Amino acid sequence: IWQGLWEFPLIETGRPANIGTLKKEMCKTLGGDPSQWRIKDASGPLKQLLSHQSIVATFWSWEPGGPWQPPVEWKPFSPKGAKKLAVHRLMERWLEAV
Repeated sequence: IWQGLWEFPLIETGRPANIGTLKKEMCKTLGGDPSQWRIKDASGPLKQLLSHQSIVATFWSWEPGGPWQPPVEWKPFSPKGAKKLAVHRLMERWLEAV
């Protein structure tokens, strides 16, 4: 259902994760030194009930503390610009709140 829709890098856990776990998973996903990433903000949890699963999501805003380059296929955008992207309902609810 979500194929072709835009979304942030995803870190899935079976239960709420602590900051240390999030930093390690963030570095696996995006690279860099876990001690350098800083949390700027967190929002949620937001919940979505699908026919086959229940999703509880927290949206984390991170900032690299050292040199880091995003993948070349990533495109910068403003929060206003993000509201024009094709996103799944959970992302849409988060964008409405920011």
